[in-house]
Amino acid sequence: MLYCRSRNLAKKTLASYEQTLKLFGVYLKEHFQIEDAKRVQSRHIRQYVKHIL
Repeated sequence: MLYCRSRNLAKKTLASYEQTLKLFGVYLKEHFQIEDAKRVQSRHIRQYVKHIL
């Protein structure tokens, strides 16, 4: 989000990105018990994409 803010994106865009990240965080916590972003692996992201499609 810091990067997005540094690019001066629109407030609605920032809000949308933040909501998306929050939903991903909820998914990680519920399915993998991950609360630390450093523990996220590419497989978690791939599984999340499959989950939302």
